Amino acid sequence: MANKLTPGSNMRWESMRMILPEWREQWLRHQQEQKKSKKPVLDEQQWEEFEWILNEAMRKNAELVFTYWEDGYFYNVAAGVITSIQISSSST
Repeated sequence: MANKLTPGSNMRWESMRMILPEWREQWLRHQQEQKKSKKPVLDEQQWEEFEWILNEAMRKNAELVFTYWEDGYFYNVAAGVITSIQISSSST
């Protein structure tokens, strides 16, 4: 029988035998939480840049890909061409 220091032994997985399933689950949740991003805060200049980009894309019939933030993660929305813009006020 070889000990843990013998070449060819599977040392990589030796420590995994000692982790309880509950601890592993908690560790995996913690890893997911570490990947989260804070909600971005946009200033006035960034909003003006968005407005300019939207107007240019609409004028040139260019495709845009939108990225949005939700619950700590960024998601891309399928590309598309803007045909019209409807501005509505929100009470948020």
